[in-house]
Amino acid sequence: MKTNLELYILSLVRNGVATPYELNSRAGLSLGSTVPALARLESESLIKGSEPQSRNSRRYLLTSKGLRLLQREWREQLTEETTDLDSILRITYLARQYGTSEAAAEYLSKAGNRLHARANSLKSEAERFGGPDGWVKNDAFRSLRARIESRRLMAAADEIALLAKELLKSGRDEPAKTKKKKKRS
Repeated sequence: MKTNLELYILSLVRNGVATPYELNSRAGLSLGSTVPALARLESESLIKGSEPQSRNSRRYLLTSKGLRLLQREWREQLTEETTDLDSILRITYLARQYGTSEAAAEYLSKAGNRLHARANSLKSEAERFGGPDGWVKNDAFRSLRARIESRRLMAAADEIALLAKELLKSGRDEPAKTKKKKKRS
């Protein structure tokens, strides 16, 4: 099974984001993780690269094998129980791109719940190592780090909940997929 980063890159290449520079500037992916991922995907014949004109100008195209893998494996990402924000957003992108707004919103809702749970765990940790003696016992760093991370995760979870609502609303605005009826003569 491919990672969410690799599937995200395959999807972006499919949509015309075709060079390492574009993956960095348009999708926010670091060159440090993108270039090795591109090399792995190319070695497995999931993408095909052109001869580079200059550094970072090599263009990639999705192969039919890559498209089949992307269409087959994106759903498996919906079972990923991560609290990594980049992974959550990449999986949501895949769900929205290849699934439905509802699938993306459901994944986001579950991810938001995981973030809230992790934030509450960190808050408890901060309280355990904090307090008036925390500074004396050299636990201040650990306590403050846990407090800050807890607040960051709570804010992210709140934003994810808003995004899930937006996706559900946009899903209701999508035109219904209906088959055209043949006219009888």
